[in-house]
Amino acid sequence: MSDSQPKTYGQKGKIIHSQAREIIARVTEFMKNEAAVYQKTGLPLIPLTNYRQRVLAATRISEPTYHRVFKEAADVISGYLPAFPTPRHEGTTAKLEDHGGVPLSTHKPFLINNH
Repeated sequence: MSDSQPKTYGQKGKIIHSQAREIIARVTEFMKNEAAVYQKTGLPLIPLTNYRQRVLAATRISEPTYHRVFKEAADVISGYLPAFPTPRHEGTTAKLEDHGGVPLSTHKPFLINNH
């Protein structure tokens, strides 16, 4: 390793959840396969200039997912979004607004007593 390259690339102590671990494993497998092919042929599996296709192959995500994440990344970089949204939580804001900004968990259930 040369002096100009950092010794580490990650952040120590950062929690990596299962989906991220799965993607890391997929990318690692892709890189290992590509290294083996490169040693034999002198060429990468997919040309380096075709980064979109390389990302799709390495991560095994769909093209619509790629485009959604790419747009979210642009929104985070521009400051429009503070962080990547969690897909299942996208509707939370609308639900809170529909109830006057009061979280649903604070509403008491309406009970009908038939006794």
